[in-house]
Amino acid sequence: FELQEMILHMYYYVNKKNYKYAIDFGTNIGVDAVVLSSFGIKTFAYEPDKDLLKFAESSKKKNKIKNLDFFSYGILNENKTKTFVKVLNNLNASHIKGARGFYGRHKEIKCKFKKFQSMNIKFIPDIMKINIEGSEGKVVSTIPDKVWRNCEVFIEIHDKKNREQLWNFFRKKNLNIF
Repeated sequence: FELQEMILHMYYYVNKKNYKYAIDFGTNIGVDAVVLSSFGIKTFAYEPDKDLLKFAESSKKKNKIKNLDFFSYGILNENKTKTFVKVLNNLNASHIKGARGFYGRHKEIKCKFKKFQSMNIKFIPDIMKINIEGSEGKVVSTIPDKVWRNCEVFIEIHDKKNREQLWNFFRKKNLNIF
């Protein structure tokens, strides 16, 4: 783990009593989802790459976790099947084609994506992790205001364009960001 991941996992642990529901967008191999659910938080994890999702399911089983549900699609600003770039030597860099830069061997696969409103989420999460490799700026405006005002959110920022989209959105909505 990198230092920022250890800090984030410690934050989950220290604040676990504040959370009932968590959402992990861009779960990858499920590390954050497994950590959150291991603290007793009902967790919903979304990953469009079915190979990564199989690995995440394996981690769930090995850790005997019951309160974790995986979904085989990602979040986006539209309901659509898109080309997904699977970076073979760095699966943490896999992304929707054109969303970010990358290097190395890769293959393109087709993956399903949905808007937040189409995901049939029937609760307001207490905490969300959004790490969708450069598409965060497109997604934030599709998430309802009541979620932003009642949920702690950790978002990874991948480049200057993404940073500006996020900054402008949160400033316009008058939301605190740290």
